[in-house]
Amino acid sequence: MTESARDYMVAGDHYKQMEVEPWDVIDTWPKIERMAFYRGNALKYLMRAGRKGEMLDDIKKAKHYCEKMIEVCSYD
Repeated sequence: MTESARDYMVAGDHYKQMEVEPWDVIDTWPKIERMAFYRGNALKYLMRAGRKGEMLDDIKKAKHYCEKMIEVCSYD
């Protein structure tokens, strides 16, 4: 079985330290709203790639959100 996007973080573990992670809240939203949020964040990281930090980190973050979208479409 492959690892879920929820099971790991890209560039830190700050969200994993929270009692309730943002994805825990977002995953309670209707599917169309979840997909819009995840799509928007993927776009954000792709568009800023290399401008705020390392380009590869932003590309990995965008990929992470794409993986989450695949999970939402596959299991919902």
